[in-house]
Amino acid sequence: ANAPYPPEGVANYAIMLMLMAQRKVKLLARHSAAQDFGLRGKLGKDISTSTVGVIGTGRIGSTVVRHLSGFGCKILAYDPYPNKEVEKYATYVDLDTLLAQADAITLHAPGLAENYHMLDSAAFAKMKDGVVLVNAARGMLVDTEALVAAVESGKVGAAALDTIENEADLYYRDLSREVLPNRDRSVLMAFPNVIVSPHMAFYTAEDVRAMIFNSASALLAFSRGVDTPFEVRA
Repeated sequence: ANAPYPPEGVANYAIMLMLMAQRKVKLLARHSAAQDFGLRGKLGKDISTSTVGVIGTGRIGSTVVRHLSGFGCKILAYDPYPNKEVEKYATYVDLDTLLAQADAITLHAPGLAENYHMLDSAAFAKMKDGVVLVNAARGMLVDTEALVAAVESGKVGAAALDTIENEADLYYRDLSREVLPNRDRSVLMAFPNVIVSPHMAFYTAEDVRAMIFNSASALLAFSRGVDTPFEVRA
């Protein structure tokens, strides 16, 4: 069985990351801690004047679109299977158009083989200079080497990542006294304009309760020989 949870937790976390990236919160926090309260280099961009591209409009992506609509920004969406509800708030376009026009891009596509490195060097080349990238979906969607190069060149003005490639066996443990065996994370964390959080967009009281409840519900259904909507079927 699977253990579905409400989409709002991840959706709102992705929006939070986007706001943090656009308003340079990581840089602000670092400088504030050092008592540097100057304004130089800290000018942000308002999401309300942005064009936001949402890649993937399933349960989470469609929730992102609906919640983003309250900010007044222009929303572009890409998905092989358009959602009529999403069309109330966003305009579906092809992927190349989204990449070329979006000021900020948030990923909500599934981790399927055909989506591996959906954002590679060729995709970054199609984006606006200074684009903001958010990934609260799957690390494999982004070619990390290409992302690092895009940050270094200024093509990507900021990135906020809740998931990265090769993060298996890394998160949900206290590794504060160890040298992390993940150079990609170390490089990304070193950038003042890149936020990396430890794959915890799902971690709300509401989502965890739903995962536990739905898992237990499925186990009870299996033990009783009755159907459950959470069963994984071929």
